[in-house]
Amino acid sequence: MLSVRYDSVSEKSSAPAASSSSSACWVAKLNGDPVSWASKKQKTVALSTCEAELYAEAAAIQEVLWLRGLMKELGLNCRSGSEVYGDNQAALSASSNGIKSERTKHVDVKYHFITETVEGGDVKLKWVPTQQQEADIFTKPLAPTVFLQLRGRIMNH
Repeated sequence: MLSVRYDSVSEKSSAPAASSSSSACWVAKLNGDPVSWASKKQKTVALSTCEAELYAEAAAIQEVLWLRGLMKELGLNCRSGSEVYGDNQAALSASSNGIKSERTKHVDVKYHFITETVEGGDVKLKWVPTQQQEADIFTKPLAPTVFLQLRGRIMNH
């Protein structure tokens, strides 16, 4: 089973809003073991937390599709949709249920990419509580106990 946990974090600064950005990160696991991970600064400035999470979700889904393609080339076909976990319920709801609003209309391309991938069955979006969000290890400083707990979850210990 291929699963990915993703997250985003805003980087607030005293600089003008145009220079503020978010980082997207993900951890991809195959049968519970990490096979790829990343933390990348988003090229686009998000206007809301939901939008930043949609960008991170799209990046995680792109990684899932690439890994599924690699597995197929190796003769390891995925029989079911890969699970993509996020902790922002607004982003998951918008992607899973097709909710369109004034707040999401400017992210149409990413939004349509996500919904088409979900509707095609390649990906299943799932919610994970923030305390269990393994991708947080890449996005923010954590208390030592939380860091050790998440590291243990990532490394399957």
